[in-house]
Amino acid sequence: MANSKERIGVLHCGEIAESNNWMFREQPINDIGIDAHIELVDSSGKPKRLLA
Repeated sequence: MANSKERIGVLHCGEIAESNNWMFREQPINDIGIDAHIELVDSSGKPKRLLA
């Protein structure tokens, strides 16, 4: 299970994504690696860039 600092980081990134109307997809796999994907979108909602 992830520790509290990891969870706080993932949740904070989700808040940033939400406040910018970006797509946020948490990766709920319990391992060391990518915890989420964020897709940056333009004002029309079209995806522009994927961040992992």
